[in-house]
Amino acid sequence: MKKVRMVGEVYPTNVAQERWGGEGETLGDCLASAVDGMISVGDPYGEAQLVSLAPFAGDDPSHFLMFRFITLKDGYENFDHIDNGNGVVLKDYEVPSDPEPPEIIQPPIGDGSLLKQYQLPPGAKMLELKPDQR
Repeated sequence: MKKVRMVGEVYPTNVAQERWGGEGETLGDCLASAVDGMISVGDPYGEAQLVSLAPFAGDDPSHFLMFRFITLKDGYENFDHIDNGNGVVLKDYEVPSDPEPPEIIQPPIGDGSLLKQYQLPPGAKMLELKPDQR
């Protein structure tokens, strides 16, 4: 299993837009959509993480809330060596080291009837264009 840490931090400017051109959400937006002070945030592994907004109770709701996900590299047991800056640790959790690949379902082998509609009618010829004729 891989260890992951979720860190939240508020910024006075829209960091998401400045860095990546994306939409950022204010703390006020997040508080408005929260249920009992909790919100669900999608992580880079495709999972939803439920976290509390309580650590940001004293922050300006017009500031932008940004989440970071830190995955431990092999050889590290904990996050002690990580500087979270002004961020607040919201959650530590684990994800599978090597997620199973999605199941590949082979399409059924047909009788070729679909391709028949693309056959040339009798007497028709396929034109071949040479590179200088395009």
